[in-house]
Amino acid sequence: MGVILTKQPGAGGTSDHGILIGLLDDDHIQYILVDGSRGFSSTVSGIMPTESSHLVTKEYADTLSGTGQTNTASNLGAGEGVYAQKVGVDLQFKSLVEAGSIALTSDSDIITISGGAGEGASDHGELTGLDDDDHPQYHTDARGDARYYIESEVDTISGSLNDKIGTNEIEYITVSGTDITNKYVTLAYTPFLATEVALGIIGGSTQTYGVNYTVSGTKLSWDGLGLDGVLEAGDKFRIIYTRGGAPTYGINIVEDTTPQLGGDLDTNGHDILFGTDTISGIGTIITGDHGTASIDQVVNVCYGTGDPPASGTATEGALFIKYTA
Repeated sequence: MGVILTKQPGAGGTSDHGILIGLLDDDHIQYILVDGSRGFSSTVSGIMPTESSHLVTKEYADTLSGTGQTNTASNLGAGEGVYAQKVGVDLQFKSLVEAGSIALTSDSDIITISGGAGEGASDHGELTGLDDDDHPQYHTDARGDARYYIESEVDTISGSLNDKIGTNEIEYITVSGTDITNKYVTLAYTPFLATEVALGIIGGSTQTYGVNYTVSGTKLSWDGLGLDGVLEAGDKFRIIYTRGGAPTYGINIVEDTTPQLGGDLDTNGHDILFGTDTISGIGTIITGDHGTASIDQVVNVCYGTGDPPASGTATEGALFIKYTA
């Protein structure tokens, strides 16, 4: 019996998968698609990822959930920073708040800080610390009291200044018809020394005390003196004098009833006169040395009614007293 072999279409195929047709068809529904259009139908297992492109397993994600990623934040510069800390995956920053004249406004991108410098108190009296001694270059009562005497201390040390040094007065008086008749004008104060009252006529000349005028108390008079019959109503006086007490300079000995020496009296080669201003006049005269002693010697005291002897070796170191009967 004979056998007849026939070839069917497609029979025999190929052994190379790559030359098959329909390779892009979704013939394997057990696989997921690269475009992600079909999800997994059950749990997918895997390994811990080691590269940045690896898929993350649940185990790996759970391990990192307590700390977040390894990145952080920091503050730049030397100012006050706003970054506080990182908690898990949360970067936490400090909040800005308004205070005093500082105002904060913000939009989706910008925080605006306004006010501050130049917008504080504009009234000096509204500042705090006004009683503080913040300016040591300025005078205070405490610093002044350490360097200067106050009035009460000066008065205690030397008495009233006015009583000690006197007060200079300058008076301007316009002579009236009544003054011409009375032949005097009245000063505002009593001069300390009448003889030191200076009188000048404005537009005229300076007058001489005792020749053209005199002063008694507060009365400046020209009765019977050089200005008598010369002055006219309307003439103007300029009067200068010292009031308020004795000045400490230029005081005459006769006005000091308790004179005292602060040291030895040096006559400087002059005489001390009592009762007269000349050696030949009447009165007691005490003269100083009549020369320089050549050797140490006892001072001789001489009495007489005549003049002292002339200077010479016989009178060296001698004290002569002249007296009258």
